[in-house]
Amino acid sequence: MPKRICAIVLDPSEKKIVVGDKFGDVYCLPLHPSKDYVRPKPAAQAFQPSATELTVHTKGNLEALRQQREQKNISPRKEGLEFEHRLLLGHVSLLTDVLIATAVIEQREGAFTITSDRDEHIRVSRYPQGHVIQGYCLGHSDFVSQLCIPGWSPEHLISGGGEPSVKVFDWQKGLLLSEENFEGDEVKAAVTKALASNKDDRSLDKLAISGIWAIGTESTTTAIEDRKTGLILAAFEGLPLLVSFTLGADGRLDLHQIIETSSNVLDVVRIAEGDLIIISLDTAHEKAATKSLKAESGNESVSLEAFELTSAENGGTVWRLAGIAERLNTSITGIEDRPVAWGAAMMDQRNARSSYSTLGEFLYGLENLRKKRGQAAEDGEAEADQEAEGDA
Repeated sequence: MPKRICAIVLDPSEKKIVVGDKFGDVYCLPLHPSKDYVRPKPAAQAFQPSATELTVHTKGNLEALRQQREQKNISPRKEGLEFEHRLLLGHVSLLTDVLIATAVIEQREGAFTITSDRDEHIRVSRYPQGHVIQGYCLGHSDFVSQLCIPGWSPEHLISGGGEPSVKVFDWQKGLLLSEENFEGDEVKAAVTKALASNKDDRSLDKLAISGIWAIGTESTTTAIEDRKTGLILAAFEGLPLLVSFTLGADGRLDLHQIIETSSNVLDVVRIAEGDLIIISLDTAHEKAATKSLKAESGNESVSLEAFELTSAENGGTVWRLAGIAERLNTSITGIEDRPVAWGAAMMDQRNARSSYSTLGEFLYGLENLRKKRGQAAEDGEAEADQEAEGDA
């Protein structure tokens, strides 16, 4: 790809992949490329000067015009990608996430490309006719970092941003249904407690949502009573917290539980056909830090934690630590072979003005999307140019 990839999804046919890059372009590629594909050669264009004898009159200019007409064809245009692809759409801002959704609109079933960018936009375009914009989902006041559509509630779009906030849209109508700005006492207390232990001087207004996961209730267990609702998990970048919400049929978000982990949350996966989730943790940085690295003894930190959704005494559900995590961490012991002095080396390489360590730039990076006060929107394009030069 010509630019750094930020999102990859399968299209409804599961025969093509849709790829979004940081520069704002979205491409469609075959999942299994044809061996017979031959890249078309750009057609050579004959050089045609814009001037004529009617626009130039002096002897020198007429001689220059004659020489221009005698020139051969101009050099061929720069060749594009060497593999089969199709450009679907583009944003003028840095792209952050891409989704493909299907819906019946105006009695016609179709697929749609949902894209988000640094400039608070969420755009809904037809797929694969990306030039046809179906609508927008607006409401964020900072960059949009994550998109998610629950499998049990395909009309709802869950988005996370840099305010930080989690919002629920009816993406087919472009309506904002509910939002969570983390101003409640319970969530704010948990975040404040986590930030109190960090050495990087971070604050709540400088956090961003780094991950959103939909946990459906279609499992065969009896732990969940209401089969028409599900849970939404949201993670803050560089925090040892996972916030669990219930998502109602009307799109309303309600706090379900705050899950505290031993290290910063990186990713979450759900074990198929079960109410068990595995959480990948950052074993390199201090808790609630994206810049301060652990001492060498940090190698003993667990890489994975597991939680299971079980019945609570009050009749609801609750996430509880699952024993499978210990077996998982034992099985992966020794896979990572880090040098003994890795911590000191990474600390020496970090930029004092950056929000991240050198490793943190790889694991995190959302803070780089945040605009500084007085920064114009077009600065995103300048940042993309710098990133493109780095990729080159």
